[in-house]
Amino acid sequence: MCKEDLVILATLAEADGSLSVAAQNKVVLQLVNMRYGQEEGNDIALIAKLLVTINFLEHSVSINHLTKVADYFRFISPQGNIKYLTADSAEVKIVNLAKTQAEWAALFQSLGTTYKPSLAYQLTTVLPKFAPLSVNLNGEPFVLVKDAIKSNVDFLFQQFIFAPNTYSTWLNMEYLVDIYLYGLWEAGDLKGETAADAYRVQIGLGKTMTAEDILNKTSRLALTVCLDEPNDFTQLTFSRQLAD
Repeated sequence: MCKEDLVILATLAEADGSLSVAAQNKVVLQLVNMRYGQEEGNDIALIAKLLVTINFLEHSVSINHLTKVADYFRFISPQGNIKYLTADSAEVKIVNLAKTQAEWAALFQSLGTTYKPSLAYQLTTVLPKFAPLSVNLNGEPFVLVKDAIKSNVDFLFQQFIFAPNTYSTWLNMEYLVDIYLYGLWEAGDLKGETAADAYRVQIGLGKTMTAEDILNKTSRLALTVCLDEPNDFTQLTFSRQLAD
């Protein structure tokens, strides 16, 4: 018999407002918010807010697990920084977000459920520097951009080689690629009146992957980018075998 996981990545409430059965008697990790910001030196950072909820019926059990979670984060991050296990061991800054009773109540109301013993953390990591666009100095400008996109998106894909082939990984991957392409559009390297006109990012089950791909640990991402003239789109696809 397999031992059931105590800590899971899930939501506390279903779409209809009912409590998630899968989250009962669990330590539940939920990504509440993810955005981009600027760190010192104008580096672009990915900033995520993580909610850790102790969802047990017995209050004493919940408090016991809450203490263990707090101790764990203090252990791995005594100075507010840890090394996150990615391909390049990117540094992640962790901050415990103290909240008032009213703020906790409002947060759980927005999640469609009532308050349960929880901790909230902000995780910040600086995004990697990308290769310059001058990948092919003898090519046309749009060829340079295409080569750079291939190189940089492939590099981003590599950062997730040890991540599970799940929705949360796809969401993070999509966010990282999106901010990179948005920067190209702002610089005029992708053509379109709006960012939505200039590029599209797709990844996930039913979009770029089949159930068989997921079982085989194959992750696929597809880009549609406008490199030369508006509405003249180029398709780019990326595929990677994730590590066991």
